[in-house]
Amino acid sequence: MINNSRVNVFTSPSEFLFSMKLAPDGKIYVGHQVTNNYLGVINYPDNSGMSCNYVNSGIYLNGKHSGWGLNNLMEYGYYCNLLTDINETPTQESISIYPNPATFSFTISSTNKIQSIKVFNVIGEVVYKSEPNNNQSTINSNQFAKGIYFVQITDENKNVVNRKILVQ
Repeated sequence: MINNSRVNVFTSPSEFLFSMKLAPDGKIYVGHQVTNNYLGVINYPDNSGMSCNYVNSGIYLNGKHSGWGLNNLMEYGYYCNLLTDINETPTQESISIYPNPATFSFTISSTNKIQSIKVFNVIGEVVYKSEPNNNQSTINSNQFAKGIYFVQITDENKNVVNRKILVQ
């Protein structure tokens, strides 16, 4: 019975798919062969058959590729520094982002004046920028798709602090 309910959501005679990974945004990401610069995305993994909405070229990797698959240890932060492309300077200042996870908006609060805020998506694209020049800034999170984002805050002393935020 289970075998008879099986539905192929993607087939290709020339392309190979590798590991799949359930992400915090509730989607499943699929690694491609080395020659493909995309990750496949199962947008609705709880839906059956074609309604799961598999998109073979779901996320462009900016000319990079997923190699043999996806990292199976991503949830363990000490294995992988997700902010390697964002210069981070250690600082003693206190930065808060709340609420986290965010639904409608989130607030960034700092002991120093915030010079700039950049929000990056998981593939490193800047999706939001501002220069508030005060100690607090509220950002409307409705403008972002659900998922994990990286927030880079630069203060008046040019200290850079990076934080993660989950948008629900």
